[in-house]
Amino acid sequence: MARIRTIKPEFWVSEQVVECSTTTRLLFIGLLNFCDDNGVHPASLLRLKMEVFPADNFSLDAMRSFIDELVASGLLVSFSFSGADYWQVTGWHHQRIDKPYYKYPYLDNSGAVVECSTTTRRMVVVQSTPERKGKECKVKDSKSKSKSKSTSNGEVVTIDDNSTTRKTRKHKISKSWTPDASFDDWAVKNQISMHFYEPLIDEFIIYWTERGDNRPGWTSTFINHVKRKLEQHNEKDKQYSGKYSAFDEATASAFDPD
Repeated sequence: MARIRTIKPEFWVSEQVVECSTTTRLLFIGLLNFCDDNGVHPASLLRLKMEVFPADNFSLDAMRSFIDELVASGLLVSFSFSGADYWQVTGWHHQRIDKPYYKYPYLDNSGAVVECSTTTRRMVVVQSTPERKGKECKVKDSKSKSKSKSTSNGEVVTIDDNSTTRKTRKHKISKSWTPDASFDDWAVKNQISMHFYEPLIDEFIIYWTERGDNRPGWTSTFINHVKRKLEQHNEKDKQYSGKYSAFDEATASAFDPD
């Protein structure tokens, strides 16, 4: 989900920044909002286009050229892990995060990929040396049998350190709940803009808080909520379009000399 980020005054006079085109600078600022709290974003041109430029007619080739500018200027690095590609902001140490939420693997200062996981930490060395300071994932004590943990989106899980078992307990929705990464993937796949679904989160939380239901997870419920809202929105558009067409026909007939 989008986050509020810091833009320091030095940003506007940075040599790395001024080397980029105006549009690329704007894209970079938007990218900061949609990175996780390690400064990492999936390397998806379509996804980034829908997040930062949802109403602009930029092609994917244009988006690729913007990213190439950021990489060439050293503001961004690319890396791959477990078959997926990512972009990482190099100067992420300028950001101050109160309650960090890590969704993706990231490059540490040595150029190694660190995978953030609820059960383990794994490192794979890659050839890259970004300039950044990042927080490392915490390593769980392998001697303990199981632990309960609240995730960043309010879900409570029980983790068995001696196996890959992960059981999600039913729980009430929290006031700070946000959809997990599966919702982001679903929204991008169905081309649903964040400008449409983000305002729905608060009303969703309020509704289910008042209901007091317990569920193992809330993202799938939120997806159904967004689907219903989208159907209602499309139905209203059809009704408006029908009224407008009828008005045009009536107006045309009034001025038709035949």
